[in-house]
Amino acid sequence: MAVAADISKPEDVQKMIDDIVSKWGTIHIACNNAGINKNSASEDTSLEEWDQTFNVNLRGTFMCCQ
Repeated sequence: MAVAADISKPEDVQKMIDDIVSKWGTIHIACNNAGINKNSASEDTSLEEWDQTFNVNLRGTFMCCQ
């Protein structure tokens, strides 16, 4: 089952989990493979770009694991 969600947003993560549990009853396996990479040097990376990367790659995975 594929579900489109912005995993940097807690409400999207919760809706994704709710949709999966509603269809299957529980979650046995999760593949947390969402991630972004702007591929820019750190000195060229804006704080906004860093926050977006952090929110998707780390915070989003953490929320999905909770």
